[in-house]
Amino acid sequence: MAKKRRPSWYSDKNEDRPVSRSQKKREMTALQEKGEKLANLPDAQFARLMELDLPEELKEALGEYRRLSKHEAIRRQAQYIGKLMRHADETRLNIFLDGVEAIQRQENALHKAVENERNALLLGGETAEAVLNALRDRYGDEAADEAARLAELARNEQQDGGKPHNSRKLYRHLRDIALSGPSGTSEQQAPARDAS
Repeated sequence: MAKKRRPSWYSDKNEDRPVSRSQKKREMTALQEKGEKLANLPDAQFARLMELDLPEELKEALGEYRRLSKHEAIRRQAQYIGKLMRHADETRLNIFLDGVEAIQRQENALHKAVENERNALLLGGETAEAVLNALRDRYGDEAADEAARLAELARNEQQDGGKPHNSRKLYRHLRDIALSGPSGTSEQQAPARDAS
């Protein structure tokens, strides 16, 4: 069926019509999905969410959603959360979710960077040397030497066909030093410890 054409003078902006049922349903579904997103946050972030100034009833409903295991009960609880979300401060929740998503994007970027460094170290050759030099510049000789040692063990492990224990250790080492941030010179830190 063809859509009715409206006259050129017609404008939705000037019209004070009530919201259609379809639009209400779309809005409710969006609130429900946002509520499910909030309820499915990792434990640490969910605890931060519970510290926000939200209606107690919504906090209890989100907690209950996490405890449910039956599909139909979860669906009904999600609808209830959507209903409660209509009365919550949506801007505060949007800001919170934006912050959570930004943290997740940073964690994903870190994961990819560390994975790429590990893979380059496992390949060996010039790419491994370039990564080791970059590690030396950013984190110092000790961190780079440990990465080189673990990379060598992981390469041997790959050749022997064993489980990738050292490859995982290398990944954890690279992630830990990346999270610790660039180190200062160890010569400046050592005298401060000796003087104490």
